[in-house]
Amino acid sequence: MRRLQIPDRDYIVRVEGIILAFAGKVLLSKTHLLLERNHRYGLIGQNGQGKTTLLNRVAAGDIKGFPKDTSVYYIQHEILSEGFVAVKSFMMGQVPDGTTEETIVKALLDVGFTEETMVSPCGVYSSPRFLSFWS
Repeated sequence: MRRLQIPDRDYIVRVEGIILAFAGKVLLSKTHLLLERNHRYGLIGQNGQGKTTLLNRVAAGDIKGFPKDTSVYYIQHEILSEGFVAVKSFMMGQVPDGTTEETIVKALLDVGFTEETMVSPCGVYSSPRFLSFWS
């Protein structure tokens, strides 16, 4: 078996050989997670293939070798809110104490929100889950 040649780039995350299982099913085996700085990524796959499990494990810091100095904010598309709750306001309530509004705004801009969409209600979004990383 040939070893994958990984190009030398500006990776914010470089974790090799991930093994991920859930409920006795191996979802990922000897998988590399490489995320370049200033890029956006999406996970595409059939139901039951491990997309949500991977995102949950990354957000929880449970991936061996994942850089501890990288902040991860995980937004699930199953947002439960009553009435009008703006995206930015919702996010302010989801992050660790001491996280500034400026940090939240930057993270939302980084994943494609605009100043206008940040004040729109959470309920209008049914898009896939996404993560925002920065170190």
